[in-house]
Amino acid sequence: MTWIEEEQCGSQERLDEAVAKFENQLERIKEEISMLGLKDTESQKKLKVVQDLSVYLSFHIGEIILMRRMRGNYPLPHQMKEFLG
Repeated sequence: MTWIEEEQCGSQERLDEAVAKFENQLERIKEEISMLGLKDTESQKKLKVVQDLSVYLSFHIGEIILMRRMRGNYPLPHQMKEFLG
């Protein structure tokens, strides 16, 4: 979900929906990872994709944190555990 035409998300509700969608996607990824093993080549390739995805998502989560902190709202340092939970 993006807000290309808007400078920022139009409402807290839309932002909450986007965060919930992201969290659901992370849960599905965790489920898929739990089914992979290390012994076969195909699983190793999938785990490499997961590793690349993790780096990609980490970068963008950092961007989100920076932008929201610059605006003076969540997640502030004392809210990070909940945000990343």
